Amino acid sequence: MSLKKPLPLILSLLLLTRTLCAQMPMESKTEPNNAYGIESGKLYPGAVILRILEEVEEEIDAAVDEAYAAGYKAAALRYAPEAEYWKSLAESYKREAPGIKERLLFGLCGFALGGITMGIYGFARK
Repeated sequence: MSLKKPLPLILSLLLLTRTLCAQMPMESKTEPNNAYGIESGKLYPGAVILRILEEVEEEIDAAVDEAYAAGYKAAALRYAPEAEYWKSLAESYKREAPGIKERLLFGLCGFALGGITMGIYGFARK
């Protein structure tokens, strides 16, 4: 008995019986057990995903703004006494130090006097 001719027939029959007897996968009818309500086996349209992502971005922006405001307020309260100290110190330095106009005037006068002195020295030397 030769198995050359019946072998493809036996294999195709075996394959046919396997596909006919295969069970359909069991689908769970339970609610999703995650916080977002997303079912893992379901395909969602792109519009739904985009809307969800836009809402997430808006919530993230609001949360970042709240956190920034809270941190800024905490830092302002923490460093308020030190800020007053530094402000008073800056005010005292402003009163003690000469203004920029006075310093500029003294610098220009010194430069002019030095130029005049060098000119007289050069003239007297010849």
